[in-house]
Amino acid sequence: ICLKDPCSKTAVDACCRMVRRISDDEEVRKLVVRTFQDLWFAPSEAGELAPDELRGRCNQMVAIVKGSGTSTQRSEWLQMLLSSLLTAPAADMPKGVHKEHDATLRVCEQLVKQLVDN
Repeated sequence: ICLKDPCSKTAVDACCRMVRRISDDEEVRKLVVRTFQDLWFAPSEAGELAPDELRGRCNQMVAIVKGSGTSTQRSEWLQMLLSSLLTAPAADMPKGVHKEHDATLRVCEQLVKQLVDN
């Protein structure tokens, strides 16, 4: 539901509930971070995200950040998510990890551009 209708009330509510669980324990945090990485930062098979897909991801992101509690709660989980996504992997990590990180950074650039331009 979060992929097919990203801005639906049900999808936003489900994602906000996940956000509230991010500080439960390490395994839950990893699962939540991975879920949002897949929802928002996964690259398109075509390379660049299609305009509608990019807009949908940005709209969902804004709705979830807006619906995720107080400003302190919002900034803490978002900071945790972005830090884990943007931190470069260690040099001794497998090559695939580095490729995934580079793809995530490219999607981040597209999302930021969309958010700033609109």
